[in-house]
Amino acid sequence: LKQLNPPVAASIWAKLGDLRKFRNAAEHKFVDYDQSVVSGHLFSAHEIIAAILNGVVGISPKDALGEKWKKLLSITAVAKEHAKQRKTAFDKLQWFNPRLRELALLQPCSACGYTIVLLADGCTSNKADESTFKCASCHHVFEYPEWMEEILQSQTFDDFGGRWKDEYLADRHIGCCPDCGRYGFDVETGMCYCCGFQRDYYCDCCGNKLRIDEVEECGDPNPNY
Repeated sequence: LKQLNPPVAASIWAKLGDLRKFRNAAEHKFVDYDQSVVSGHLFSAHEIIAAILNGVVGISPKDALGEKWKKLLSITAVAKEHAKQRKTAFDKLQWFNPRLRELALLQPCSACGYTIVLLADGCTSNKADESTFKCASCHHVFEYPEWMEEILQSQTFDDFGGRWKDEYLADRHIGCCPDCGRYGFDVETGMCYCCGFQRDYYCDCCGNKLRIDEVEECGDPNPNY
């Protein structure tokens, strides 16, 4: 995967992790998934296979897998169309941080496990935080604040340009918002990605406004930043 550009490699790692959880639940816990959920995960496998064979091995999936590849494409046709709709809609939305869009594209439905959450029908705002989302399979509806908190709690947020090989090296700078209380406040930008709250910091001694790099995390193991 080092031969791929960092965002693509990061996306593959995330999809592999989700695919592993799905496989373990199906094989070891005997979870009975709906066919559409299975198809969604197979579409993730389709993307992983295509990226590795095309970008690393240097051979087309069709040549490598033949009829098996055609079968996989037929099974995942609906999920592929859902993914296309999602990307088009998410690309048009304004996000508080570009990294949030990347994480949203990787977030599965917490209600049924389907890998694709779409922009809900009837949403006309061009802002992500004013939009509603729904699962493309079970149609469970997610309001932006709750969904963004879920995303930030389940995925690693980094906006450093590159992608960390080892997640533990990334600074933990997301905490609970002092305004809405959700897990979405970025101490490095002074903004909550769930509600949009922005906070200014001032020195307790002199009263001067502080830069973000002058603000330290408190010692509480579960801090409100």
